[in-house]
Amino acid sequence: TDGFKMDFFRGMSYDEIFPIFQARFDANMRFLLKLREEMEEKDQGILKSINETPAQKLAKRRKLNKDTQEIEDLKK
Repeated sequence: TDGFKMDFFRGMSYDEIFPIFQARFDANMRFLLKLREEMEEKDQGILKSINETPAQKLAKRRKLNKDTQEIEDLKK
């Protein structure tokens, strides 16, 4: 694993070495699964926006414009 020299493992049994590698493996798997979930969420958002009808897009744009106008009015 990262930062370990072979001399570190000399004289150790499999039962002593295994938890070191298992912990690192588990951390890597958690990271990869998290990335996969984030990518799937992003893909779902993209697909949702692609499948929107022009009327839905127009309504969304009008709502955003209205919200930004209200925020600008509050700043004044």
